[in-house]
Amino acid sequence: MSDASPPSQPVDPVSTSAFIMWRLTQLEHQFTQLDQQGSRGVAGLVQRVDQLAREFTLHEQQHENARKEQVSSRRWLLGLVALLITPLYPLLFAVLRLKGI
Repeated sequence: MSDASPPSQPVDPVSTSAFIMWRLTQLEHQFTQLDQQGSRGVAGLVQRVDQLAREFTLHEQQHENARKEQVSSRRWLLGLVALLITPLYPLLFAVLRLKGI
């Protein structure tokens, strides 16, 4: 295609196929301009988006690992509390019997 401006949209498209043909012609013009003028940094943009996607995935993994660590810490804490309280039950019952409760 030449350096002419992209075709304007038909005023009253007769059918869907006319609109599709118009859109394809418009896209062809845009691709031709990209070929002539270059991508204007699209490759760099794609690399940056890929890097952001990797960083986001890593960030989500860090959140998941932190959640797992919190769950593990809570379980250990509950186990430790249960371990420390269990020997006190017989003593508590003995004191309650002595008081007659």
